[in-house]
Amino acid sequence: MKQRQPVANLIQLAAGVLYFHTLLVHSVVVLSILYRKMKDTFTKPNKVFSLYQITCFLTKTLISYPFHL
Repeated sequence: MKQRQPVANLIQLAAGVLYFHTLLVHSVVVLSILYRKMKDTFTKPNKVFSLYQITCFLTKTLISYPFHL
């Protein structure tokens, strides 16, 4: 029979939980930053946004995201 390794399994489980928790927190932070910026930008009246402008806005926001932390 194969020997079980509970410590290794526990470490692997903890690493997985930490990874998904970090991923979840970062995605929530990114989405909240994007929502705040988009709300401020896109609620101004008489503005028509092209796909190019929206893409540039999202790219700039995602590039500047690490500097918000």
